[in-house]
Amino acid sequence: QIMAQERIVDVPTVLQHERPKHVTEVQAVDAITQVSRPYTEYVEKHVPRFETQAVEKVVEVPQVLKEEFIKEVPQVQVVEVVKQVHQPKVQQSVKQVPKVETQYIERVVKVESKLHKEKEYIVQKEIVVQPIVQKEIVLQPD
Repeated sequence: QIMAQERIVDVPTVLQHERPKHVTEVQAVDAITQVSRPYTEYVEKHVPRFETQAVEKVVEVPQVLKEEFIKEVPQVQVVEVVKQVHQPKVQQSVKQVPKVETQYIERVVKVESKLHKEKEYIVQKEIVVQPIVQKEIVLQPD
C-alpha cells in the first residue's frame, strides 16, 4: 500500500523585483488650435402683421323699462322742541357820575392904551370861569 507523506524541500528560485526609473524621452505631437471665426448670415423670416379695424354691428337687446310713480305713505316722525323764553334780569349797580358846578370869579385888569397926546386908562373886566367838580351817586340799571 502506498501512503502519501508531506515533505518540505527547499528549492532555490530567482525573485525579480522591478523598480521604476525615469527616462526622458521626446515625443513629437501635432498641436491643432481651433479659433472661432463668426460670420453673420441674414435670413428673412416672414411674420404676419395684424391690423385691427372696428366694424359697427347693431344688435337689438330687449330692455325692461320701469316707470316709477309717487305713492304717499304716512309716516310719523318724533321731534323734540326746545322753546327758549327770554327772562330779563335787571341788576342795579352803583356808578359815580361827576356833577359839574361852575363858579364865576370877577377880576379887574388894567389895560393901558396910548393915544397921541394924552394917556388914558381903560378898565376892562375879565371873567374867569373855574369849574368845581362834585361827585354825585346815581343808580342806573344795566
